[in-house]
Amino acid sequence: MDRNTKIDHHRFNSELNRPTTAPPHQPTTVIKYMTPRTIGLNLTNSFQGSLRNFTLPNIDSSLVAPTLTTNYGLVSFVQAPLSSAVAPIQNIDGEHIRHEHRELSKLHETLTDNILLCCHYEVHNRAQELQLELFQANANKNSSIIEKMFQSEIETGHQLITDASRYKSELNKKLTDIHQVTVANDEHYQQLLSKRNTTNKEIFEYQRKLAQNRAESEFLRSRIQQFNDETNFYTLKNNILQTRQVKLRYELDEETFAKQVLEMEFGVLENEKITNEDIHLTTMNDIRQSININQIATIEPSNTFHEQLNYELRRMKSEFERKLQTYRDELHRKFELEYHRYRMQKSFPTPNVLREHEMNSEQFKREKNDIEQQLRFVRENIYQLQSQIEIIEKKILDERVNTESI
Repeated sequence: MDRNTKIDHHRFNSELNRPTTAPPHQPTTVIKYMTPRTIGLNLTNSFQGSLRNFTLPNIDSSLVAPTLTTNYGLVSFVQAPLSSAVAPIQNIDGEHIRHEHRELSKLHETLTDNILLCCHYEVHNRAQELQLELFQANANKNSSIIEKMFQSEIETGHQLITDASRYKSELNKKLTDIHQVTVANDEHYQQLLSKRNTTNKEIFEYQRKLAQNRAESEFLRSRIQQFNDETNFYTLKNNILQTRQVKLRYELDEETFAKQVLEMEFGVLENEKITNEDIHLTTMNDIRQSININQIATIEPSNTFHEQLNYELRRMKSEFERKLQTYRDELHRKFELEYHRYRMQKSFPTPNVLREHEMNSEQFKREKNDIEQQLRFVRENIYQLQSQIEIIEKKILDERVNTESI
């Protein structure tokens, strides 16, 4: 038996010391800890396999149990009591990441169990070698049985070594797969981090746009309030203007009616002036023709002239009253016609022509002023005619007095 076989202490250290390929010393790095386990040595003669019923005589008293150290190889990972608990995993954003980490922890747990099983077999093999040394020291006692037991244990050991070698290859394959999965998970984790950063940037951009939209909505709301205030102001102003429009319409109708009245009065006065002038000329001609200087002493011209003058005045007065009544009737009919038109316009509302009405009203006012000036001129002429008539009457009276005195 080759007793110089050594265990490779660092065979799995390169893969187990770092369970993840994520960058160290970062708050987002997931660090997993495998709880160490301690494998107890079989020093109580409770062997298994073909040696399970074999007992060494006075093994505890005749052979000092060697002190085995487990500070070499894979045993250095399993020095604490048996425990399958894993330290809690630091929280990472996303339930999917936590699920992947739990799966990775389970794979590490399986790898640890297999490594511990391999270590157990190696330690058991070492114990068997120690027992073989003990058997050689006690070769004189039960040598044949010990040799058989040794051969059986050797075969069992070889079988265990073969199984352990097979398990090691499987564990190496699993470790390679786990490493590949870890690399893939790290890449996926980096993708998730970049995606999270992109999402945070998009969220920030959306929040900025939302704040901008809120500011614009507040500005538009204030502008709408201003427009509503202006609308209310102009509505009130429009009501005032409509009231003023109605008032101006009434004034326009009154001015129109007054204009028509003044025009008719002007026509009447013009006709009256012409009539008075004709009457005056006719009277003067009649008087001149009726006066006979040769018969002044025998006739009474003054009385005749006075009677004729009174008659003409009464006739002119009656004629003027008749014409005035005719014009009054005509004005009344026109007024009723205009009033009927006004009521028809009120029943059928017309569009807003306030500016046009104001211009018409100003024009009517100017025409009214012109007509009033003409009326004043006509009245002055009438006053002049009356003064001339009075002068003529005075002259007639003077002539009559002179005639009587003669």
